[in-house]
Amino acid sequence: MKIGVLEDDPMICNVLTEILELDHHAVSIFRRGWDILDATFFEEVAVNPLPFDVLLVDLLLEGEISGVQVIAQMHRSFPNLPVIVISAVSSNDLENVQRMYPHVQVIRKPFSIEVLRAALEIAASYT
Repeated sequence: MKIGVLEDDPMICNVLTEILELDHHAVSIFRRGWDILDATFFEEVAVNPLPFDVLLVDLLLEGEISGVQVIAQMHRSFPNLPVIVISAVSSNDLENVQRMYPHVQVIRKPFSIEVLRAALEIAASYT
C-alpha cells in the first residue's frame, strides 16, 4: 500500500517508516498539514489522482492547519480514502473525531505494531 503519514514528531516518523517499509509499504512522510494537502491536490494530481491508499494522521500538529482540518479536506474530496488517526489527544477528542467521521479509525498513542497492522488491514479492505 501507499501510505501517507502526517506526523510532526521526527522520532515517530522514523519508527513508522521503518515498520511500514519492513511490511513492504511505500511511505511518504509529511510534517505539516499543508505539505500533505499540496502533495495530494497539486503536486501529484497530474500523475496520479490520489497518491495514497491510506493516510495516518496525527491530530496535534505544528503549523496553521490541524490534523482534523486535513481529514475534513480529504473527506470532502476523497470520501472513500481510508484514514487512521494516530494521536495522543484525549479519548474524548478521539471520540469526537470518530463521531464527525465515522469511517475514520482511531488509535491512541502509544500503540503497538500489532494494533497499527490490524488498522491497516481494515483500511486495505476498503481500497
